[in-house]
Amino acid sequence: MPTGFPIIVFTLAMAEEIFITDHNTSTKRWAILEDNGNSAWLYLTKPGTQQPEKDAFVYSPVQLVEELNISDIKQGLPPMLTSELATRSAIILNPKAIEFGIKWSDDGESVAVTYKNIPISMIVRESERGYSTSLSRESAFGKPWDQTVYHKYFK
Repeated sequence: MPTGFPIIVFTLAMAEEIFITDHNTSTKRWAILEDNGNSAWLYLTKPGTQQPEKDAFVYSPVQLVEELNISDIKQGLPPMLTSELATRSAIILNPKAIEFGIKWSDDGESVAVTYKNIPISMIVRESERGYSTSLSRESAFGKPWDQTVYHKYFK
């Protein structure tokens, strides 16, 4: 029976949750790409475990913040990228898991993330901090992208 009122249906577009893992059988390490809705990180685990040993910032799935999200960090959440540290390519809105790939170095000790087949983040065995095309300068988030380093580890 009609009520005389229009029915309005709202559809909320939710961002796709991205959690991609890849296992290197020779080193028994895992590469994990995780987008938590506020930031995306690449993790390289210790051999034989799923415990992260190193990380690298990958991208921001949301607009950049002006100040670090200290209260979230204290609750165990990863930091959100600030505008002062970001490059123009730092934000990837509405990313899809299919657009990303994981690439291992020949020795399986270094790993990179590609977005639409272009490398955007990497963890290399000889560096404590990861590299990212999203970063304009070195900080707690990692190091800015270095194409020479990429070519050294990924042929």
